[in-house]
Amino acid sequence: MKLMTVLLAAVASLIITAPIRAETILEQIRITPNKVNDRLTIQAGGRFTIKVERVPQKDKGDFFDFQVKVKPKFLGGASVSVPGVAVTGGEQILSFRVAAKDLNSTFTHTDEFRTSGYVPIYWFYLKDFVPSK
Repeated sequence: MKLMTVLLAAVASLIITAPIRAETILEQIRITPNKVNDRLTIQAGGRFTIKVERVPQKDKGDFFDFQVKVKPKFLGGASVSVPGVAVTGGEQILSFRVAAKDLNSTFTHTDEFRTSGYVPIYWFYLKDFVPSK
């Protein structure tokens, strides 16, 4: 009986002293080239600027150079070093090249440095921003 009491006391102390974790809410927000009347959709041009340039390559087909500029909303404007991302004038600039066959892919961006439990995940289809020939 003493052993049972000791075990119950140990389990109860673990339950009481275990850290309480805040719930993280992830919300996916689509970026589109045109205005869409949807709560989970925003139009490019405000916080996100997306430029695409067609790069024809002989014998390889078309490629597309993407440049995504993001005005960060985290850490109160503090400087953060992110490998592979240029930061100019407070904006993150992400550049990448995609083959025409891969334009059905999506691009995803999130503010990983959030301190609150709400984490918006911004995304778009690459093909939505490709200029017509």
